[in-house]
Amino acid sequence: MQPLLWCEAPCLFASNFGVAAFTALVRQRQPERLDPWLTRATASTLEAFQRFASGLQEDYEAIKAGVTLPWSTSPVEGHINRLKMLKRQMFGRARLDLLSRRFL
Repeated sequence: MQPLLWCEAPCLFASNFGVAAFTALVRQRQPERLDPWLTRATASTLEAFQRFASGLQEDYEAIKAGVTLPWSTSPVEGHINRLKMLKRQMFGRARLDLLSRRFL
């Protein structure tokens, strides 16, 4: 099914391999592949890739660190979301003492 679809719409073929390459370099933590990928994405005929690459280049140091360094905020994301939800629920309704009891 995919090869037939790719023959009919070459932009889907290009986008599929561009996404797969970016996903692989992030998941496998291969920072040496980031610059070549950005170059290809910037030169792509697909406007979405050009915009995405432009956004990545604006925050290049953070993207490079994210691909290179082993640290992640994943373990605390659930706690952060819970705190944000509680904050939204309590907005305008509670004083500091009640808020501190709910949050802790």
